[in-house]
Amino acid sequence: MAGIYFEGAEYTSPRPLNQVDALIRGAAAVECQFGRVVRWGEGGFELADPVDGRASGLCVSILGPAGKRIEVLTAGAAEAKDWTDATGELRLEPGAAYFLQPEGRLGRIPPSAGFIVRVGRAASPTVLAVTFDLKVA
Repeated sequence: MAGIYFEGAEYTSPRPLNQVDALIRGAAAVECQFGRVVRWGEGGFELADPVDGRASGLCVSILGPAGKRIEVLTAGAAEAKDWTDATGELRLEPGAAYFLQPEGRLGRIPPSAGFIVRVGRAASPTVLAVTFDLKVA
């Protein structure tokens, strides 16, 4: 899929940029699992952390080992039957907001220090509506 080159990663979208889904494709600097929040670093995508609040998107590749290209969702819907690796729970809590936690994980409780990065809200037990909102804790 052709796209725009953005910060070392290809930006692709199945619809115009003002529509819902937006994907970035680039190399992973670390192993990336589905549902983990990543940021763009010097060597590629790395796991995000609320300490600095930098978040590029949600990894939607099944498994992206270091050096492999991964897909990162910046807006839209991420769907999975199992959210355990990202949240520690099999299913999402419908209607709950999910926030960036250490090691790129997601949680329903905002961090008490650093930046509060709301990644999105659970539309159902299997779908996270990704929006990315940021504020200082």
